[in-house]
Amino acid sequence: MKFRIFMKKLKKRLLLAAVLLVLIFSLLFAFIDGRLTPLMRTLACAYASRYINEVTSCAVADCIVESGIKTSDLVSVNCTGGGISTVSVDTVRLNLLLSGISSLITARLSESEQTFSVPAGNLFSSTLLAGKGPDVTVRLLFAGGISCGCDSTLSSAGINQTLHRVTLRFTVSLTAAVGARDFGFETTSENVVCETVIAGSVPNVYLCGSTN
Repeated sequence: MKFRIFMKKLKKRLLLAAVLLVLIFSLLFAFIDGRLTPLMRTLACAYASRYINEVTSCAVADCIVESGIKTSDLVSVNCTGGGISTVSVDTVRLNLLLSGISSLITARLSESEQTFSVPAGNLFSSTLLAGKGPDVTVRLLFAGGISCGCDSTLSSAGINQTLHRVTLRFTVSLTAAVGARDFGFETTSENVVCETVIAGSVPNVYLCGSTN
């Protein structure tokens, strides 16, 4: 009888200890996850920004070479009466260029999956743990969303000079997966396709400020 009572008490204590351990580990996991997730998001965004910049820069260069488009094909500066009267952008060719670059970026991102690893110690705010611990691997997945636009701007480039710049802008949707968790974010890359220094006064007419 005493043995049975002892075993019942032991089972209750073991059950209580198991529940406490599960609770402690759950709280510890929630605490660590709450600290690591923002840090992993920051690291993923930084890595993705560099990666997307490389992809878009290569896509822009390759598409321009393949299409044979020159700066003079995109921008025209008209002079009348000894001065500059208009600066215009060929929106048709620019949109065709944007479409080709977007398709090329989509194809290259869809064909590859990027991963990067960081030591677990780097995820804590401690210099003693930096570079230590097992590697934490993060996978970057292309979410299939990409938007593009163009900015055509005029700015001062010195005394009696104006800089005209055409910049392509690409915003890519990505998903970062860390273990069983994942989160989505966007990163934007900008690429200058042509710059023209205009000597003289600012043109009277400026066509094509931006397109999206």
